[in-house]
Amino acid sequence: MPKHKPIKVKAASAGSNANASGKLTEHIIKCVLECVGYSVQTQYKPGIKDIFGKSIRIDCFVEPCETFPGGLAIESKWQDASGSVIEKLPFLVENIKTVYPCPCIIVLDGEYICNSDVAAKAIEYLKSHKDGERFLEVFSFQEFISWVINELKHGSYSPAPLTKQISFDF
Repeated sequence: MPKHKPIKVKAASAGSNANASGKLTEHIIKCVLECVGYSVQTQYKPGIKDIFGKSIRIDCFVEPCETFPGGLAIESKWQDASGSVIEKLPFLVENIKTVYPCPCIIVLDGEYICNSDVAAKAIEYLKSHKDGERFLEVFSFQEFISWVINELKHGSYSPAPLTKQISFDF
């Protein structure tokens, strides 16, 4: 088994703690998907700009395969206490729908996400913006793992074909 560099999960400031939590959740997503046979890159740079012209970095990118011929972007957001994740979600949705090079899912979890009225409204907002083509789904971590086991591992998942293709080089 390959040795991995430990991921810091405890940090001095709220910002660095959030970054450490983000790295850990990306690593968990990558491991779960690799266990069922997918190739995944974290902090993937597709060479495209967001709606404001800044370079995009995708939290986890499932490399093109039979299930996802153009790849799959996975954005992971973990929030244990109030913070800025919720406010950034509309920006993320707009980027997914207009500039992302492939379909995307969002995985949201953490104490604040699960137990906040504000977060509940944000999740409702996200679910209302799913289009089944670019923005496929919103999952909690538990729902994501169930989806991987029940849909991806057993080969029962079949994404809708894209009608608007955005291309980039791999």
